[in-house]
Amino acid sequence: KDRNLNDTRYIARLVLNYTKDYLDFLPLSDDENTKLNDTQKGSKVHVEAKSGMLTSALRHTWGFSAKDRNNHLHHAIDAAIIAYANNSIVKAFSDFKKEQESNSVELYAKKISELDYKNKRKFFEPFSGF
Repeated sequence: KDRNLNDTRYIARLVLNYTKDYLDFLPLSDDENTKLNDTQKGSKVHVEAKSGMLTSALRHTWGFSAKDRNNHLHHAIDAAIIAYANNSIVKAFSDFKKEQESNSVELYAKKISELDYKNKRKFFEPFSGF
């Protein structure tokens, strides 16, 4: 199983790099210089990878059921989750999980009310009413 995960990671990274290297993208904004590479100031990210763990955690947090591997719908759901998981959502989710972990020693349920929990969780939903 670990080997399969490593193979999948390797292939995903290979496809990511190939896509970055060989596809030309239109500018995301009028002032974007498409000649810059990813590490240069002012460059925009057109292609990026998200980890399977992040996708799984967001799937669970946003209330999607477990994957039904009898059909291929779970691929579309994962793609939608990845599409909505922009950097600000990933950062908010990461901060939320860190706060959860730091408070788990002191029984997190007593530290934060259910309403506060729901309000904080809404912050990293992709859009209102998701």
